[in-house]
Amino acid sequence: MNTGRTVCLVQARSSSSRLPGKVFQPLPTLTVLEHCLLRLQKANVGPVYAVVPHDDQAIQGFLEEKGHSFIAGPLDDVRQRFLMAAEVLDAEYIVRATADNPCVDPYWVQKSVEETIAQNADLFAYSGLPLGCAVEVFRTDCLANLRHGPEAADPSEYREHVSLHIKHHPELYRVVRKDSGYPQDITSQMRLTIDEPADLDLLYRLFEVLGPDCSVDELIRLYKEDPALFQLNRNVEQRRFPAHLFVKRHSA
Repeated sequence: MNTGRTVCLVQARSSSSRLPGKVFQPLPTLTVLEHCLLRLQKANVGPVYAVVPHDDQAIQGFLEEKGHSFIAGPLDDVRQRFLMAAEVLDAEYIVRATADNPCVDPYWVQKSVEETIAQNADLFAYSGLPLGCAVEVFRTDCLANLRHGPEAADPSEYREHVSLHIKHHPELYRVVRKDSGYPQDITSQMRLTIDEPADLDLLYRLFEVLGPDCSVDELIRLYKEDPALFQLNRNVEQRRFPAHLFVKRHSA
């Protein structure tokens, strides 16, 4: 598979305000973080690295012990962490993933990279996948180039939300989204990311039933058979960001 110079970067840290140490929790044998890293490796689109805070000794020690590669950078500037890693690795394309999504699907990772290249996209992502199963892919040169004017030289929101300036300026960047084709009445009810204990409980149960390599197809079949199981975390609210972060900005 020709994916250019593609790297998978997993945004990770040991601290979490809602569920401290969640990346180290077992599901049921491997940890949440290990599942994320191994699933991306199975996508076979490029090397996989965790991008972690430089002062996070807990996660760095864990990754060293488990034999996983990582690159460290500023705690409060996630975007800079990604840039540092991409430059060190000479990456043309970046697959961005997060360490709280142990159900990321290797098939859809591979398809996302293929679509990015085929459509000559600056940023590509599939829509309609269950929350926690998707990635986004973007070009390193777009991440590095804040070419949208001095009115937003590098605001704090861009440091936290890695590719946000690309999404804010579709007139400058080719942003492509493609529907996954799954029934939205089902996928919209499936929360497969981990923020709170109820999320962890659900993912533990799912991995017990389906095994650690469960695909989106298998998860959807299980939902059709046992929708009540997916209600274990129905009361968890997804963290919401201000609406202005995800809409196009217009210059004066």
